[in-house]
Amino acid sequence: MALQKTKTTLYGIDGNYWRIVQLNCNYDKIDAVITIALYIDEAARIAGNNHIASFQVDLAIEFHNGSYTDGNDIMKSISLKEAYKALKKMATDESNKLEDDDTKRNDLAWFADASDI
Repeated sequence: MALQKTKTTLYGIDGNYWRIVQLNCNYDKIDAVITIALYIDEAARIAGNNHIASFQVDLAIEFHNGSYTDGNDIMKSISLKEAYKALKKMATDESNKLEDDDTKRNDLAWFADASDI
């Protein structure tokens, strides 16, 4: 599972393969944070190359809104699939709040139109 959308890093390197590389759940604080990393492409990731950029996103608000529960506490069984789903939903919601120019500068909103791969 991954997202695809091309981005140029601050160092001028283009990448188009985004993958969640870390998912941390804090059950006491009911919090979930992901680290999403950019690779040049899927082949580079499979080859074991290092990512070229990354950032963290706090997913706790999205998981507490009730749309990810099946009667159980989502924080006790969060999966990568649910983390990607939450990231895309939060990105779309954030994008809808911003004007086009602002979306380019907002790391989260920028993912709104990324392709699932």
